[in-house]
Amino acid sequence: MQCANPRCCKAAQDIQTGTLRMMELELPPEERVTQADGGFPVLAARTQFFWLCAECSRTMKMKRWTSIGLVLEANLPDASHKPGKQPSRKPTAYAIADSDLQAWADRVA
Repeated sequence: MQCANPRCCKAAQDIQTGTLRMMELELPPEERVTQADGGFPVLAARTQFFWLCAECSRTMKMKRWTSIGLVLEANLPDASHKPGKQPSRKPTAYAIADSDLQAWADRVA
């Protein structure tokens, strides 16, 4: 397993360092419903584990996994415990395309 940050190429020596999350692919409900014969409809979505190394975990977090790819967001310090002005900038987020995720998964396997 490698770091989910496309700008980082660290391999997971010990996944207890950093952040490991199982993410569910976000899809509209109508795309998630699978019919059970004669039963109740079941909602189902793909899941996948993603890992950020310890260094990347200090600066970013995994926000969500969409059909476009994994969305990472800048990990800003919690300003609610500090007096003064709240940060005026929005956190930076970017998506990793599913084709890049597949290439990453192929390298890891």
